[in-house]
Amino acid sequence: MEVEDVVERAHAGPCSAKYEKMVPRGGQLVKVVESYGCLVCRDSETAGGSKGSIVGMVDVDVDDWAQAEASASFKMIAPKEPGTYELRVHMRSGSTLGVRADVGCSFEVVAAESLAAQQKDEDSYSD
Repeated sequence: MEVEDVVERAHAGPCSAKYEKMVPRGGQLVKVVESYGCLVCRDSETAGGSKGSIVGMVDVDVDDWAQAEASASFKMIAPKEPGTYELRVHMRSGSTLGVRADVGCSFEVVAAESLAAQQKDEDSYSD
């Protein structure tokens, strides 16, 4: 399962500020001008964990001041139990004051048998 975090930068544009940090990417060090930390947390009580517990973290890095949007993906193993799961992403910036956002999302885990039955139904409609 993959959660993509997208940061829209309304303040994008030319800037003479220096870079914030350097990160390894593709075997080279890349300058990052802004970085946003995103905590992915459970937003519902499930057998796999309690509400508010952290599932993972991903940094959304901006390489160019003119970049209007930046994104990063967080990959995780989906829960084994079928059901609807809710997550909350808490985004913060350590360098840009006043920037923060909290966004909820949900996903559904279905049993393998349900997927097989659905595939069989779709195959019979296409014949």
